[in-house]
Amino acid sequence: MYTAKDLAIIIPTKDRPEQVKRHLLSLTEKNCEIGHIILVASGKDVLDIVFAFKGKLNIDYFRSDPGQIKQRNIEISKLDNTTKLVATMDDEVFILN
Repeated sequence: MYTAKDLAIIIPTKDRPEQVKRHLLSLTEKNCEIGHIILVASGKDVLDIVFAFKGKLNIDYFRSDPGQIKQRNIEISKLDNTTKLVATMDDEVFILN
């Protein structure tokens, strides 16, 4: 049986800081602890937003050249063999209660 700690979420983003903030906020409002979040941004840097969630989420942040395929390749390369489940989410997704 899997739990939320077994889940890694990968999120590519480009020039959408408000959507990233809303997405990460929605993840903190859940009653489950996500195992790992990997966010790769191209375009506008969202490090300040990611840093604000560092104590609440297990999140890693990387920069990339533009292109979702490039971003997803970076995200996938950061997974390790302990990762049991992976979800890809667009930056505009947020989880409702």
